Amino acid sequence: MPTRIRAVSVAQGGSFETGALTGAVAAGSSLLMDSSGVMGHSGDGVPENVAARTAVAAVAGGTASVLAGGKFANGAITGAFAQLYNADGIGKSIAIGGGRALGAIFGGVVGSGAAGLCTAGTYGACGAVTPGIIMTGVVGGALVGGQTAGVIYDFVTDPFGSAVYSDAETGPVAGGGASVDNLSPGDISRIQNAADRYGTKITVVGSRAAGTAGPNSDWDYILEGKSPGRIGQSLPGGSRGLGEPRAQDFDQGPVRTDQPHITFTPR
Repeated sequence: MPTRIRAVSVAQGGSFETGALTGAVAAGSSLLMDSSGVMGHSGDGVPENVAARTAVAAVAGGTASVLAGGKFANGAITGAFAQLYNADGIGKSIAIGGGRALGAIFGGVVGSGAAGLCTAGTYGACGAVTPGIIMTGVVGGALVGGQTAGVIYDFVTDPFGSAVYSDAETGPVAGGGASVDNLSPGDISRIQNAADRYGTKITVVGSRAAGTAGPNSDWDYILEGKSPGRIGQSLPGGSRGLGEPRAQDFDQGPVRTDQPHITFTPR
């Protein structure tokens, strides 16, 4: 269990040991829920399933915290965040959506101001292009807002993304010019958990492995000799709204070792 998730527990008034136990229980509850399928599967994007899984993870984390001598509320928060942001991975989609909305509003205000200055400076001559100026501000603001929100999300949620990911020495291996740092801690955790859960090697390729992906880029995977099936439901996908299919592409390989790739081996 990484030190960072224990630090979250300390920041909430708990202890390192309580944080370690809570993180482990959160991981276990996620695996049990996915195995039973009663509440769907992590990453399926179904609102009622996400809410149910988060509630169960919160209760499990809170109970573990109490058993370890900590506070129920602290463990519940850690468990809920671990499930919501790590296993279900919807936090980033929400953050990017909010960033786009705020960016569009700000961009519209800036665009309106620019259009006003243009009209005043040309004595109304550029009035015909005023809608275009405002629309440019709205679209540009939305793009910048979404990208900025994604970057901020990765930074702020880094401790939670690492909650269910264990020791670094058992982590993924990059090759072909790729770097593990091209993936966020939350994405690393989700993919490793899926590899462990389904007992299959999972390799990330394409722009995500190369570090050239945008916030909505597809995720390209190679599952050597296997079809995605339920595995895809537990893996990160391109950012889309809740209830919509995520942007994922699967291949059965083999992996081209001369191309950027990040391989996760089941532990």
